[in-house]
Amino acid sequence: MIARRSFLRTSILAASIIPGIPAMAHSAPAAISPKLADLISEFEHRTAELDALPEGDPTWDRVAAVRMRAVDALLDYRPTTLGEVAAKIDALRPFISEDVDLVSLDVLADDVRALIGEGE
Repeated sequence: MIARRSFLRTSILAASIIPGIPAMAHSAPAAISPKLADLISEFEHRTAELDALPEGDPTWDRVAAVRMRAVDALLDYRPTTLGEVAAKIDALRPFISEDVDLVSLDVLADDVRALIGEGE
């Protein structure tokens, strides 16, 4: 039941943001801000650091907590262009499978809605 609800929720989110993407694509520059680039780099670095730890490593909890702070910082960043949304989605792709509550998808949908003027 939970999987069906998650699929339905994801489908509804996708359906709500996809219509606005083509209109934004024409005016969105490909570049991302240095701030977003730093956040993505930090997240990727922390993910690689966590992935490199052997199973049962005593430092896993500490490294995972640092990575979670990097995830939170990336999720908190509000993109200003479609290119930044795409970069944020690409960066978060490895994390989405871990996000059992799909908070990251909610945040990404809010990012798109804010860009097309339908959010907050």
